[in-house]
Amino acid sequence: MTPIHFPVSGVDTWLWLPPLAAFVVSFFSSMVGISGAFLLMPFQMSVLGYAGPSASATNLVFNLYATPGGVWRYGREGRMFWPLARLIVLGTLPGCVCGTCPMRRASSCSLAPCCCCLACDY
Repeated sequence: MTPIHFPVSGVDTWLWLPPLAAFVVSFFSSMVGISGAFLLMPFQMSVLGYAGPSASATNLVFNLYATPGGVWRYGREGRMFWPLARLIVLGTLPGCVCGTCPMRRASSCSLAPCCCCLACDY
């Protein structure tokens, strides 16, 4: 079986390797209730040899889909400590705004959307 070339990223790999890596990372990280995105970027950089800016964006997309599922599961099982979760969210949002909006021009940054972290960062 020969590797497939992905022309946009310049990566040569077998078609089965990225889904297998995602399955293994998800399998083990879901056991402890964390997102496995922190393991995907080293995989992309070390194994696939891809160090482009979309490697970090892939981690963001992974977290956007993996985190709500973990929160839902912990909440459903009664294991979520909601006062701590609210405190973490309240501490994260101001840091997200302060960290992303200065990177853009002040005139083009709109803080109106509820999800300002995603709206201001691109």
